[in-house]
Amino acid sequence: MSNKLVKWSNAIRKTFYDGGVDDIVTTRRLVHIAQAYKIFGDRLKAVTSCVNRFDDDTKNSFLDFYTKVDAGADMNYN
Repeated sequence: MSNKLVKWSNAIRKTFYDGGVDDIVTTRRLVHIAQAYKIFGDRLKAVTSCVNRFDDDTKNSFLDFYTKVDAGADMNYN
């Protein structure tokens, strides 16, 4: 999972610097996602629960980026 999180956060940072998104995922948030994954055992649920603080557009963009990095993530994890 850590490789996917690094690729994901790098893609978000690149998009941020190019003006495509208004926020980034910090290292601290990545640690929170890893901790949530340890609790839930589900990669997408961990990411989703830790990006809920962002506005809907940003959150949806981040989740879209994640599903592109992690092809095995199912958007219908509920």
